[in-house]
Amino acid sequence: MLMSYYILNDLEPKNFFKWFGAISQIPRGSGNEREIMDFIMDFAVRRGYPCERDSAGNVFVTVSGTPGYEHEPPVLLQAHVDMVWEKKEDVVFDFETEPLRLKIQNDRLMAEGTSLGADNAVGVATMLALADSHNIVHPPLELLFTVEEEIGLIGIRKFDMSRIRARRMLNMDCGSIDTICVSSAGSVRFELSQNYSVYNLPEGYRGLELKIGGGRGGHSAIMINKGRMCAVNSLAALIQSSSDHCLLASLSVTGSAILDNCSAVLALPENRYDEILSEMIRNFEIIKALYAEADPDIYLSLEAVETKELHVLSAEISKDLISILGILRTGPYRHNAANPDDVITSASITGLSLDKGSFHMTCVIRSSSDIDADNLFHNFRSIAEKFGLHTHLSDRYPGWPEKMDSGFRDLFRQAYVKMTGREPIYERIHGGVEIGIIAGAIPDMDAVGYAPTSHGAHTADEYLLISTVQPFWDVLTDVLSKKEKT
Repeated sequence: MLMSYYILNDLEPKNFFKWFGAISQIPRGSGNEREIMDFIMDFAVRRGYPCERDSAGNVFVTVSGTPGYEHEPPVLLQAHVDMVWEKKEDVVFDFETEPLRLKIQNDRLMAEGTSLGADNAVGVATMLALADSHNIVHPPLELLFTVEEEIGLIGIRKFDMSRIRARRMLNMDCGSIDTICVSSAGSVRFELSQNYSVYNLPEGYRGLELKIGGGRGGHSAIMINKGRMCAVNSLAALIQSSSDHCLLASLSVTGSAILDNCSAVLALPENRYDEILSEMIRNFEIIKALYAEADPDIYLSLEAVETKELHVLSAEISKDLISILGILRTGPYRHNAANPDDVITSASITGLSLDKGSFHMTCVIRSSSDIDADNLFHNFRSIAEKFGLHTHLSDRYPGWPEKMDSGFRDLFRQAYVKMTGREPIYERIHGGVEIGIIAGAIPDMDAVGYAPTSHGAHTADEYLLISTVQPFWDVLTDVLSKKEKT
C-alpha cells in the first residue's frame, strides 16, 4: 500500500488534495509550527502576495480579488496549522521528523497508524488551493494561518485584530458537509485549592482505597450532553451518606476530559467499617443503574490499605471536600429551549488531586453566552469560598453567539440547497473555535463554520471523507462568486 502523498493525485478537487498532501509532509505539532509557516510564507512570496508573520508565529496573507471582483468586500478565511500528534501503541513513528504516511481505505483518507491532522489541514489546504487557483472568481481574500490552537487557542489570541478588514469570515475547523456552524462556546477555566493540616490516623480506624472507573469518558465539550459518568461526582455520591465518618487521605483522577476514573484513600471507623462498605456497594448499584445505557462498564473497587503510614484530614474538612466534589457537577447547565440537544452552558471537573494535605481541583465552564458563563463561575466561586477554598481564574475566552441575521450564512445555505436540494443542519458547537476570539474582538464579524466531513479528530483513527471534499469546494466557490448586492 502506498504511503506517499502521491496517492492523492487522482482525487478531486486536484488543487485541494495537492496542498493537503504537501502539508502532510511537514511536521506541525503545537509549538512546532515554524517549518509549516516557512512553507506558507514561501508560497505567498513566490506568488507576490503580501504576507507577514507576527511575533507569535501567525501568518497573514492577502490575495487581491479576481478581475471584476477587486472592489468587492473582502472575505477572511482562517485555519490553525497545528495538529494533535496521536499514534497507536504498536506504531513506531517520529512526529517531529517524519511525514505522515497517507493511505486510502474506500472513501476514507487516513494516516497509517497516526492522526491525520485533517483538523485543521482541511482549512489550510483550502486557503492555499484558493490562492493558487486561476479559474476561480473571488473577492479580495484575507488568509489567516494561526499557531498553537490545539493547546488553548494561543496563537489567535496574540494576533493584532486591527489587521483584519473583512467583516465576513469562514472557519473550516472540521465538521460535516451537511452542517453549517453558527456559534461556539467560550471558556472560563479556574482552579480551586487549599493546603490543610494532616494528622496521624486515630486509633480505631481502618484504611480503604476506593476506585470508581470504567466510564467511557469523552471530550468534555462535545460529549457533555451524552449522559456519561463523571467519576468524581459519582465518587462523591457513593460516600456522601457516610461522609460524617470518613477521613480523607488522598484523591486522584486520570485523564482531562470527562473524568472516567477517580480514586480515594480514606479511613473509616472500625466499628462501622462493614456497615459503611455495604452502604457504598448499595449506592454503587444505584449509580450503575443510572448510567446503564450511557456507561455500561463502570465498576467499583474496594481494597483495604495499610494504615501505618496513613495521614488524614480532619473529619470536618473531609466532609467539606466530599460535598464540593458532588456540588460542582460535570454536565449541562443550560440547553437551547428550541433544541434541547444544543447545550448553551456546561461545567466540567477536569483535574483533581489531594496529596499530603494539598488539595487542587481544576474546572472549566463552557458557554456560547458570556453572561451565563460568568454567572455560573461566580456561583461556583461563592460556593467554593464558603468551604474555605481559594479560587484562581486561570484562563478565559469569549463565546461566539449565533447571529439571527447573517447574510454570509444565508449565502452558504443557498449554495448548499442549490447543490443538494435540501436544507442544511445548523450546528452550535459547544467546544471552542477561533471564531469566538475574532468575533469577540470584531463584534460585527459575520462568521460561518463549514468544512467537508471528517471524524476522529485527535485520535489515530482520524479520517477525511473524500467524497465530501468536492461538494464542500463547490459550495465555497459558489459563495465566493456572489457579488454584494448594490
